[in-house]
Amino acid sequence: MALKHLTRIGDIYIDDDGNEVEPLSRFKQFLDQRGNSGTSKKRYLYAAARFVDYLIECRVFGEAALPARISDAMNVYPLFLRDGVRIEAPEFTSLSAYAAEIGFVHGLAKRSFAPTIAAVNLFLRLAHDEGLKAISALAQEGIWVDLLNLEMTFSAIEGVVRWSRNEKDRFRQQAMIGGVVRIQDELVRPRGLRNPKHSGVQRDLESKEFPLAHLADLLAAANTSRDRALWALLAGGGLRLHEALNIQLSDFDVETGTVWVIDPDMRRFAGQMEDEDKKRFKGRLVSRVYLYEPLRTIFWEALRDYLRNEFIPSGTGNQDYLFKILGGSRRGKPLKDASDTAHGKQFKAAVRRAKVPGPPEAPDHVWTLHSLRHSYGVYMHNYIPVPGGPGLRLTEVQMLMGHADPRSTAIYARKDRLIVEAMIEAADDIVFNGKDPAMAELDRLPATIAARLRRAAEEIEARMQGKTGRVQCHLP
Repeated sequence: MALKHLTRIGDIYIDDDGNEVEPLSRFKQFLDQRGNSGTSKKRYLYAAARFVDYLIECRVFGEAALPARISDAMNVYPLFLRDGVRIEAPEFTSLSAYAAEIGFVHGLAKRSFAPTIAAVNLFLRLAHDEGLKAISALAQEGIWVDLLNLEMTFSAIEGVVRWSRNEKDRFRQQAMIGGVVRIQDELVRPRGLRNPKHSGVQRDLESKEFPLAHLADLLAAANTSRDRALWALLAGGGLRLHEALNIQLSDFDVETGTVWVIDPDMRRFAGQMEDEDKKRFKGRLVSRVYLYEPLRTIFWEALRDYLRNEFIPSGTGNQDYLFKILGGSRRGKPLKDASDTAHGKQFKAAVRRAKVPGPPEAPDHVWTLHSLRHSYGVYMHNYIPVPGGPGLRLTEVQMLMGHADPRSTAIYARKDRLIVEAMIEAADDIVFNGKDPAMAELDRLPATIAARLRRAAEEIEARMQGKTGRVQCHLP
């Protein structure tokens, strides 16, 4: 789900006028001080940003609004989260088009409601406290804040000559969010979390994998070699977007075809770093990224084109970030500083150009960047040709992807005809081409996984030789 009125730059959100959204910045500081985990903090902050973006669309944040309109917007928001483009709200006729524009077609999945509502309610509680502080600060300037008539409050704020434009905007924002909380300071989960289109519990499209059969179409639709390399890395290496965007020039080796990713919690294979790698990275904990074919070849070809024709060096040598912004006033800046909205728009535009359909239960769904990581998990657990396979163990896929919880990896299990087809194709390669694709992949896999698979291959070979011997004994 993208944002329409807000843009994230680094750790702050700005509105359409280029102003920092102070309540969201305060919320981030609050989450930092509370000690939330990185993932939890990001989800809470983004849930609050989506809520503020919605308020702007409803014209109750960013301008003075009457209490009745604020109340309507607060009451409709849980229904908007439930219904997406199917929302019916006579008070806000633009919401259906707004949902389509930000890619919020089917509403939230049932299991996503509780954390989303919890995040927004935490934001509202903090906004209540911040609103009281703003009222106190304004009172010291002789300004009486009427949260039910913000026009008068705004006029009074504008009348303080010694305040800068930024200070006035900050007080206006605090008064506006205070006005929202004054009307309603808590959201309630709506009833009927069912999708009428499918007559059942809403599908959680966020956990769906990008269709493997359409990866080539997607990569061909990329407008730049940078995007082709980045998307091939996400799909072929299973990285999270922020992990890929934080890769530096020192983190890959064209000659050996190796890419490293930061692994501070050793959830991947940083504990197995070789002495040579420890010296190279000077104490940084990193893991080698396993890229499977043909995405491995596509990544390196696109990367060479990108470095040769598009990359803008910043003069920091090997500490320079690999992926850069290629256009506009921020050309040459790290791509990690671009907004989530910008990343999402770029990717979804390519999905539409490639005409990649959504899953059967939601054919109009437009895939997100994170679906590429899911496709890696599905492929590695079910389809990669390995001795005794296809597919690696869930615990092995968990380590390759850096999952803290094995339950996060369990969603990738598949039992379908495609697995049988993959086994047949692997057998065909051995029979007709004299090669075993399973063995070809072992050299690039982490040592612990490769060792386990080699043992499996030896056991299979021994059993096959034993069977051959017994059959030969019965031959005349």
